[in-house]
Amino acid sequence: MPRYDLLVKGGTVVLPYHGEIRADLAVSEGKVAALADDIPTSEVVDARGRVVLPGAVDAHFHLGIYRDLALDA
Repeated sequence: MPRYDLLVKGGTVVLPYHGEIRADLAVSEGKVAALADDIPTSEVVDARGRVVLPGAVDAHFHLGIYRDLALDA
């Protein structure tokens, strides 16, 4: 049985305070579990030529549209 659920392979991983690195990113139970070269697992996403942002959150949001502004803030 594979140790990781998913592997994002061959991408450019962007890490806070480190910048860009070439690495494979392994996911286990929905969380980033490893960053390394050539991680073995069964399900692979080919990220060659792409940027990988582990843990990134979409910062685009609107305050006070669907709820009162005081609740959102």
